[in-house]
Amino acid sequence: MYSRPYVSLLKAAAFFAVLGALVFVRGILREPVLFPAEAAGIRRIGAALFALGLLLALAVLRRHMICRALLRGGTPLDAAYAVICRDRFYGRRNSPKPFVVRLRYVHGGRVRYVWSGHLPAAPDLDCVPRVLADPRRPRRAIVDVASLYKSR
Repeated sequence: MYSRPYVSLLKAAAFFAVLGALVFVRGILREPVLFPAEAAGIRRIGAALFALGLLLALAVLRRHMICRALLRGGTPLDAAYAVICRDRFYGRRNSPKPFVVRLRYVHGGRVRYVWSGHLPAAPDLDCVPRVLADPRRPRRAIVDVASLYKSR
């Protein structure tokens, strides 16, 4: 039920990295005779795009590793539904909008909120949702998607 998060961001990171590498190589191979400063500028732009792609990929992979660590060793906490709605910013035009859930939970004496990722169907309201929280960082938590549905 858990999908790989941020697949579109990984695609964007790969796009920027490949585009940056191509622009950089073009700046090296096609150095103009009249304006050599132009090739240096093209190489700088290519290097900047490549660095942007790598930084975005590292940020996405770090977030994915944090989510995996919370799934393995997060503290399970009971939560309550705060919002159940469809994601109106979902990018596909003719397909049904996926559901998202905002859960309210108490951790460290404070009330906190967390959004779920895209859900394939509306959650069951008679289930008790759970949040997996990081015991060292109370603001870091994810929704346990399996707790939103009855076992069928």
